[in-house]
Amino acid sequence: MKLRIISKVFELLTAEIASSNVKIKNLEDANQTLNQLLSEMSEASTNEMNAIKLEMDVMKADKVVKDEQLHMLYSVMESHLKMDVNVVFVTPPNSTRGVPPA
Repeated sequence: MKLRIISKVFELLTAEIASSNVKIKNLEDANQTLNQLLSEMSEASTNEMNAIKLEMDVMKADKVVKDEQLHMLYSVMESHLKMDVNVVFVTPPNSTRGVPPA
């Protein structure tokens, strides 16, 4: 009788251990999948950050070019109009500084 009880307990424990092993394997598989997804997301994020940095560099270079073009435009405009644009827009109204004589 005692042997039968011990045998039954042993079978139950063996079944529980087997069930736990299956659950552990499933959790390990899920963990591996999540780690892979996290790695892919991290890589995608890094790629996007690099793309944003490149885009910012292009925008900065474009700003430098546009600033130079604007400076050249001011120079040509001031040369043709024979006036200092900065003086005209910085001086108070009703001032004749920077305006060529009539």
